[in-house]
Amino acid sequence: KLNQIEIGTAGGMTRLSTGYTFLNIQEQSRYIRKNIENIKDTKVFSIKKKYQFYDSIFLKVLKNNPEKMAQVFYKIFNCSPNTAINFLSNKSNMYEDVSIISKMPKWIFLKQIL
Repeated sequence: KLNQIEIGTAGGMTRLSTGYTFLNIQEQSRYIRKNIENIKDTKVFSIKKKYQFYDSIFLKVLKNNPEKMAQVFYKIFNCSPNTAINFLSNKSNMYEDVSIISKMPKWIFLKQIL
């Protein structure tokens, strides 16, 4: 629709693997506010590609291994709380990504990549 900007879940701000949305909506809203004067010429705010990639793998693992997901979520939070929150809120750096990923059961994730 003309002059309509989708926000929140409709705007693609929900991390599909975790349902994490609230902080993404805040970031998206800040971006829109900052660029409102030139919004038609500004690229659409979206979740970074690396998190979209992580989500696609995670969702495949969830679909094919639902019985192991409690263990996977436990391992995410077995890292430092800041690392887990940064990862879930799209603010993790490479070190934090590796810290989370290294704790995951590797074989079930690798099967989804290959």
